[in-house]
Amino acid sequence: MKRRLTITSCVGVLCLVLTMLSGCGSSNDRVAGSADDPVEPRDGRVAVDNRTPWDLEAVWLWESEPAGAQILRVLVPPGQKVLLQEEPWPARAELVLDLVLLVPAQSSPRVRRKARVQIDGDHTVVVSASADDPFAAVVSIEP
Repeated sequence: MKRRLTITSCVGVLCLVLTMLSGCGSSNDRVAGSADDPVEPRDGRVAVDNRTPWDLEAVWLWESEPAGAQILRVLVPPGQKVLLQEEPWPARAELVLDLVLLVPAQSSPRVRRKARVQIDGDHTVVVSASADDPFAAVVSIEP
């Protein structure tokens, strides 16, 4: 009988402690940097990393207030990484790149791929392909 009372009293004390702990704080109290805090997107730069044996042309349409819509192009030599523009794009902007491998005409037709980049910090668009098969080109986006 004595043992039962001890276990029962321990369970009662545990329930009381848990009840008290659940009442502490309020739903408005948050620790700075906690997982509940919304993360604001950041402005960012976009680079293209050409991991192919051919020149790569990155083309995109960009609309800005003073200039209006523009088609912009950047040539990325084989084995190099190039920033598309010096100034960062605004957070939440979407950039759709048309990536064209400039394979010599006698080898094969040009190979095109698309890449969609949501601006939230800096990103690198990586284009990889072997000299044996330009049509196996793969595009990935790295933060």
